[in-house]
Amino acid sequence: MEFLYDQLAKYDEDGGFIPLIAQEWNIPSEVSAGDVIEIQLNEDYTWHDGSSVTARDIVTQFRIEKIFNDPIWNSIDSISAADESTVEMTVSAEINPELLKHNLFAERRINQPHSVFGEYAERIEEATTDDEISSVEEDLVNFVLEEPVGNGPFQFSDRGETELVFERYSDYSNGHITGDDINFPGVDFIFRDGDTLPLFLSGDVDGGGIILPPEQKSALPEYAQLQVLPTNTGEAMCFNFENEWLSRVRVRQALAHVANRQNVLQALPNISEQNTPLEVPCSLSTGSIERHLGDLAGDFTQYAYQEANTERATELLEGEGFTKEGDQWMTPNGERFELEVASSSSGTWLAHGRAVVGALQQFGVSAQLQQHGETTFWGDVIPNNDYDMVTHAWGGGGDHPYFTLRNDLTAQARIDVTNQPVEWEVPMPVGNPDGELETVNVQDKMVQLERATDQEEAT
Repeated sequence: MEFLYDQLAKYDEDGGFIPLIAQEWNIPSEVSAGDVIEIQLNEDYTWHDGSSVTARDIVTQFRIEKIFNDPIWNSIDSISAADESTVEMTVSAEINPELLKHNLFAERRINQPHSVFGEYAERIEEATTDDEISSVEEDLVNFVLEEPVGNGPFQFSDRGETELVFERYSDYSNGHITGDDINFPGVDFIFRDGDTLPLFLSGDVDGGGIILPPEQKSALPEYAQLQVLPTNTGEAMCFNFENEWLSRVRVRQALAHVANRQNVLQALPNISEQNTPLEVPCSLSTGSIERHLGDLAGDFTQYAYQEANTERATELLEGEGFTKEGDQWMTPNGERFELEVASSSSGTWLAHGRAVVGALQQFGVSAQLQQHGETTFWGDVIPNNDYDMVTHAWGGGGDHPYFTLRNDLTAQARIDVTNQPVEWEVPMPVGNPDGELETVNVQDKMVQLERATDQEEAT
């Protein structure tokens, strides 16, 4: 995507945004309902068919993203093109200005030109009923883009069953570099299931993602450089809330106390670069925990941080009516406690699944690992929720905790995997497990976090 499409602006390591398709914007230090945000576009940008990237293209994309519940629409009421290169957005409520920038710019690639998607955006604007909106959504989901028209440094050239071929776009200009500054003519993306090390050893590839256990790193040729990138994400084990027993919070807590996260991490490839598990499993990276929670981090349950807590796990299961016969846990209805754990066959997730299943089996849970090829895993197992637990990931997105929490708690992609609710019964006040239960809507909480304008309120 980053070769084919550019962003409005790119987040940098200093906490700012570097202009790309968006050349200027007027987001003040305080943003209130009714404010009009203007984005001035870089007029040098063109689509790969030679036409200019215009404000109408941006409006088209945002209107389409509205029916797929893009979070930016929690913050704006409307969007329009003031002229060919000026986009105007009307803010719907007070919002943290930094989060507004992240929602507008971070991870959003401009990939829906009006020439291709304009008819759908117009149908959305004209729709007056839920059925009409659903009809547009269905048509978009079923739409097949044969040859994408991008705006990035490389353009689509050809494709095969296992490869995509891009060539340099000679008219590219983003205000920082032009197509003439790029010193290679094209990129050939090769897609493979399973072990990719032979490709690197053959010398037939110049770079790409690779998962290597430590003992295999020495097999790389001398000219190869392995770069490990920090991200606000990591491995996760997701529960399917449709399982009769996993729908119970204390059962999930018990299993979380069993899988020693340090041992799981040690079982993963590239352990030398990532040898410290998160102290608190709360969808925040270690840096975010330090910056945004501070001393409050000590109030969270660590679960099996560096060692399993089988005593607490036993207490929780017994409190739910589970019993142990010999070394095996039995459910409240007298049957063996059995769980099917699904995993992709790719190196990291498969190793992760094996480590967690091993810990559960040692504790007395009859857990079985089912490994699947990438195509089957994503195309069949995940959509059909064919598992009790599944190896997956936590977090992802922008630098602020809002994004990782949103992805894990309210994003449709995560809800489709876990079948988890958005409303929870929570003992109050927070931190008192014996407090009186209150209903908390997590989506409402995410909106409150989005609109928190000072650090104390956000925390």
